[in-house]
Amino acid sequence: MTIDGNLNEAGWSISTSVSKAVSGTNNNTITFGVLWDSNNLYVGVKVLDGSLYNDSSNIWDDDGVEIYIDGNHNHGTSYDSSDRQFIKAYNDTSLFEVGSRTTGVSHAWASVSGGYAVELAIPWSNIGITPTDQMTIGFDVGNDDDDNGGARDNQTVWKGTIDNYRNTSAFGDLWLAP
Repeated sequence: MTIDGNLNEAGWSISTSVSKAVSGTNNNTITFGVLWDSNNLYVGVKVLDGSLYNDSSNIWDDDGVEIYIDGNHNHGTSYDSSDRQFIKAYNDTSLFEVGSRTTGVSHAWASVSGGYAVELAIPWSNIGITPTDQMTIGFDVGNDDDDNGGARDNQTVWKGTIDNYRNTSAFGDLWLAP
């Protein structure tokens, strides 16, 4: 799979909706899909958003996608060595992770009609786990939305809370289908 932000490759089904507003009022349409193999967890996210900004010093204050992983699925109230918070911003070539644990992660964004798409390949070795069929990990997708420049106006997640950046207990369950 080529990590280029283009989500029309064979295998992608970008159909799971992200609609739980945890701050502000969501005015975006966000969908995602996940694939995996023995080397990587692949995440694709499509965001339809009429007002796109990348002008803040804090990446979470602009338009972007957050990927949260609880690798050992312990639903901890604080992050441990197998937990990650990746932020991939609109119109940004960098990838943020609070502990700078981005080793091996491939990432890209691309413009799409009405918004943007984000694509990541996260090596299992980055998380420190070996995947198996039918394994479950904690997982969430968030969308940071900046509608007018400056600070983030709202955040929407798939399953979690506004505290996803420090607490994995409300993440959704991602089952690794055989």
